[in-house]
Amino acid sequence: MTEFKYQVAMSCGGCSGAVTRALKNKVNEEKFDVSLETQLVTITDYPELLKDEIAKEEVKPEDVEKFKYNRLLEIIKKTGKKVTEIKQEEVLAAAAA
Repeated sequence: MTEFKYQVAMSCGGCSGAVTRALKNKVNEEKFDVSLETQLVTITDYPELLKDEIAKEEVKPEDVEKFKYNRLLEIIKKTGKKVTEIKQEEVLAAAAA
């Protein structure tokens, strides 16, 4: 199971709430976690995640994970919070270990 992870600077409940609200519009609530304590946003991939956007953009099957990662990154960045990217390759390598 693939997870997308992002390090997000959040200093209070309002910050984590802003990220949560942004993700709720695109991601099933049961499939993501916003941790103020660890400053980490974790999103579990699932078949319907961004399905309409993938179809609209005609994303090639081999590019779907990269598209999802980048689109979720855009959604989080729109909250105005500083996001330090965790490279998807690192996440996949850690999951395989």
